[in-house]
Amino acid sequence: MKKILIIILIVSVANACKDVAKTDSEQTVAVEDNTEIQIGGTYEFGDFKNKKDVFGQLLIYPDSDTSMVFHLSKNTGEPDFQIYEVMGRTLVADNKASFQTNSICENAMYSLYFEFDENSVKIIQDDEGNSDCSFSYEFRADGDFEKTNSDIPTTYTHRGTTTKEFKEWVSLNVGIDFSSLEKRGDVYYYNNQPYTGTAINEPKVEHYWQSIREVFQMKDGKPHGKYIETSWESGSSGNYVNGLKEGKWEVYESATLIIQNYKNGLKDGEWKYYFETEENEPYRIEVYKEGVKISEQDFDVDY
Repeated sequence: MKKILIIILIVSVANACKDVAKTDSEQTVAVEDNTEIQIGGTYEFGDFKNKKDVFGQLLIYPDSDTSMVFHLSKNTGEPDFQIYEVMGRTLVADNKASFQTNSICENAMYSLYFEFDENSVKIIQDDEGNSDCSFSYEFRADGDFEKTNSDIPTTYTHRGTTTKEFKEWVSLNVGIDFSSLEKRGDVYYYNNQPYTGTAINEPKVEHYWQSIREVFQMKDGKPHGKYIETSWESGSSGNYVNGLKEGKWEVYESATLIIQNYKNGLKDGEWKYYFETEENEPYRIEVYKEGVKISEQDFDVDY
């Protein structure tokens, strides 16, 4: 769970993501000689195949005719092989794209500019005055990436270990601003219609440690489907059915993982408390029935 939360926090989403995707078709971009190029595919930097020196990979997943989702990773190479990455969605026009996101420093931003050619893309990093802490400390994202595969990628790998699907990322990151919904009773409306789709709640905060991000899947004006909430040191994920929590939920707070169970919106079944991860033994188990606690037990565990 903790790893999942870290992944979500690292993946910064620009305001452009709060817009509904159109298609999954291959994307083409017009170049100056009026020919068209396909920007979707896999691009590599340095000796990616043999993993020598500094190397990297850029995956481009066109989610509409005018926008792309990208996953950019670069590795410092020997001796540390540290991986740094950024992922996001942005609009594309005239074979160019730009993406602005939070840097690793507080209250700082940086931008990436993409310039596509037929078989390559140049990435330019603009630190916006924060050169020490943009993509990473003293390690840059920019460079010339050569296209090695024109097939549209369906998955990406986070930090070289976890494989995820682009379609899932789009479903959790491309939607309308939750604040644009109007609540009437227990139903949320958009343009006077019960809203169906993804809604993202990400209020502005003064300090990064106050940040919170919620992603709702909605159906007929009610939360229905996957829900993910992340903040600086906590988060949760689970499913709603017709506006009510249902099944297994995972909650992480203050170095504690809580596995919860719900039925028709009420606590039902075992709630297990772990230090950090499920790989450890639970130090507390509570049992609920239709919202009422019927037993609890604490355990002495090593961690």
